[in-house]
Amino acid sequence: EFEFAEVFGERGGFDVILGNPPWIKLQWSESGILGDLRPTLELRKLSAKQVADQRDEALSSPSARADYLAEFSGMMGTLGFLNASSNYPLLTGVQTNLYKCFLTRAERLRRKSGACGFLCQPGIADDPRGGHFREWGWASTRLFARFKNSLFLFADVHDNAQFCILVFGQAGRGTFFNVSNLLHPSTLDGSFEHDGHGPVPGIKDEEGQWDLRPHASRIVEVDEDALTLFAKLYDAPGTPASQARIPVVHSQEMLSVLRRFADAPRKLADEEGNYYCTVCFDETGRQRDGTIRRETRFPNNPGEWVVSGPHFFVGTPFNKSPNEGCRHRQDYSVIDLTQINEDYLPRTNYVPACSAAEYRERAPSWKGRPVTDFFRHVHREMVAPTNERTLVPCILIPGAAHVNTLLAVAFSSESLLLDYSSLAHSLVIDFFIKSTGMGHVNKTLSTQLPISTSDYALAAHDRTLRLNCLTTHYAPLWNRNLPETILP
Repeated sequence: EFEFAEVFGERGGFDVILGNPPWIKLQWSESGILGDLRPTLELRKLSAKQVADQRDEALSSPSARADYLAEFSGMMGTLGFLNASSNYPLLTGVQTNLYKCFLTRAERLRRKSGACGFLCQPGIADDPRGGHFREWGWASTRLFARFKNSLFLFADVHDNAQFCILVFGQAGRGTFFNVSNLLHPSTLDGSFEHDGHGPVPGIKDEEGQWDLRPHASRIVEVDEDALTLFAKLYDAPGTPASQARIPVVHSQEMLSVLRRFADAPRKLADEEGNYYCTVCFDETGRQRDGTIRRETRFPNNPGEWVVSGPHFFVGTPFNKSPNEGCRHRQDYSVIDLTQINEDYLPRTNYVPACSAAEYRERAPSWKGRPVTDFFRHVHREMVAPTNERTLVPCILIPGAAHVNTLLAVAFSSESLLLDYSSLAHSLVIDFFIKSTGMGHVNKTLSTQLPISTSDYALAAHDRTLRLNCLTTHYAPLWNRNLPETILP
C-alpha cells in the first residue's frame, strides 16, 4: 500500500493481478539440515527412523546444534506467521502452502471491480479442511481450469503433477466455469469457441495419443445446484453447498452420472457401528516403539505378514513380492499365480518385533478383538487419478497387519464386507474416485462410497470371491459365502 499509494488511494486497489506464486508446502523436516551437516545421511536415502537414530551423533558439536536450532526456529517462526488467523483468516486450519497465502492476499489488493488470475495447484478444490477458504473462493471464482502435466509443459515437474488456472473477481455472480482434464491451453481456448456439435473427446484418442480437441461440453457451468450435488457426494453430511469440494468433471454429460451416485440408497456411512476403518501400523512410529522391525523375508504364518501397497492390486491380494533385500517400492517382482502353493504368502518387509501376545495387544481393536482377526477390505490410501486404475482394493486375510499407506475396513458381517468390497472392485467406483481428483482415499471418502443393494449383489460376491480367494487362507470366507446359485 505504501509503494503504490496512488493505486489504493485513488482506485481502491489494482485492476488486474496476475501471478504464478510458489507452490511450497511449508513443514519442518530435519533431514535437510542434518544432510547439510552430514551429507552421507542424504546420499544414502535413509528412512526417517534411520535419520532420527543418527541425529545425536550428527549434532554432537556445538556449531552443529546451533545451526540445527537456527533452522528449526526460523521455520517455526515462518509457520507461526503464516498460520496466524489474524494474518490469513481464510486459511485457519488449512495446510500451509504459500500459493494459498498469495490468493487471499491478492483478494485484499484488488479493487472491488478488479480481477485476479493465478497459475497454482488445485488444492483449493479438495482440501478437506478448506471449507471456509472455498466459501470465499467459489463466491468470487470466474474460471477454475484444471490441468495435468502429461505433455511436460513444466519440463522439470512430474507428468502426474496437476495445476490449475484460477480466475476470480467480485463476488455475487453465482456461477463459474469449471474445466477439467486439460493437457494444453489450446483445448481451453477452443472449447469456449466450439459450436457444441459432435461427440465429446476423451482424454486419449483411438490411437492412444493424448486428445487435445476442444468441445463446448468440456466447459461445465457450476451453479448452486451443482455445488449442492458435489457437497452431497464428496463432503461430510451437513456441509454447506458453498463449501463443496469440486470434482474432476470431464464434460457436462458427467453431471447426470454423478446425480445417479447421489441417489444411491445405501452408503458405508449409513452403516455406523457395523464397520471400522483403520490404517493399522504407522510405518515409522511402530518401528520406533518396537512393534515391527524391518526384515525382508518370507513369513512363517499370516501373523508375520505386514502388507505394503505393492503387495496387491485390484482383486489380487498376491500381486508382487519384495525382492530379497528390498530397498524401495519398485524393488518387487510379479507373482506367478499359476506357480504358488495353496498356503503361499509373499515376502514381507516388516515382521513383529515383540512377542505374539504383545503384537496382538498393540493392533487396533474393534468389538473387543484385534482388527487383524477379521477378513478386511483394504485399499491403497494414496492413489493416482491419472493411472489406468485409481482405487486399488482387495480382501485381506486374518492375521495379516499392514502399514499406514493402506486403509482397511473391518465389518460386522462378511456379507456386508462383500457388499462393499465387490462394488469397490468395479470400474464404476473407480470412475467415482477419479472424479474426486484427490490423491488420497481416506476414511472420509471411503465412507461415502455406495454399498451394493441390487439384484446382482450375489453375482458380484461370486466374482469378488473368485478373484481374491487364491489360497487356503481364504477357505473360511469362500466356504461361508460362495453363492449356491449365481444370477446371469
